[in-house]
Amino acid sequence: MNQQELRLVRALIDNLASIRQEIQAIRVNQEATEQNRKNQPVRPMLIELEPDSRIPIPIGEHYETENRARHSERRKARTVLEILGIVAGIAYAIVTYFQWQDFRESVLLDQRAWIGPIGMSDPQFSENGQSVYLKEGNTSTFVTSISNTGKTPSALGSIRSSFRVLPRGAKFTPRYPEAARNLGPIWPGHAVRLVSPQTEVMGNIALQAYKSGSSVLYVFGEIVYPDVFKKIHTTRFCVYLVPNLAGFTDCDTYNEIN
Repeated sequence: MNQQELRLVRALIDNLASIRQEIQAIRVNQEATEQNRKNQPVRPMLIELEPDSRIPIPIGEHYETENRARHSERRKARTVLEILGIVAGIAYAIVTYFQWQDFRESVLLDQRAWIGPIGMSDPQFSENGQSVYLKEGNTSTFVTSISNTGKTPSALGSIRSSFRVLPRGAKFTPRYPEAARNLGPIWPGHAVRLVSPQTEVMGNIALQAYKSGSSVLYVFGEIVYPDVFKKIHTTRFCVYLVPNLAGFTDCDTYNEIN
């Protein structure tokens, strides 16, 4: 490095030192100014208020009265809303309960066992080329087919059946000479045979009374059974023999199912 370059480097170093000193002086001055401002006491600002003779009551009392009225209205509105919310909640709970009950009942009705008669067995005698249920000189029994048309099996129940002869026009009432028998579970789609007691030997006079319609022979029965949901059901049925002795038709009464 020659003498000229050396002088330029020294001059640059001197300038940098001078700038540094100025910066340091400025910083010291700022710190001193900040310290003096902190040491000076803070004087409160004085505000003078003149009373306004146009306001008839004190301002504080006016706003306090207004706030009380506003809060009272809010409390009333809140109370009304709370009562309405409670009423709405109770109404919703009631509606939901009855909807659930309807849904439960519909499920039970759809899935439960339904036990009832599906028909009578075919006539066991023949007279003049026609099948008949009664024949002179013979006894008869009447067989009713019972089936489960539901979707679940029935549980252990009871069953009974009988027949009765009444004059034409007499009111039918059931009479069971024998006690009810046990009925085992019946699966969906399965059927059992319900046999009535045996009649006496058919005489000609009784036979002619049936044919003329002056006497009516009723066949009836009762089935009591629980379903898988442990609810008890009762089925009652009644049919009567038509005058040609070839078939049965439903009675106007005692045909019930639940």
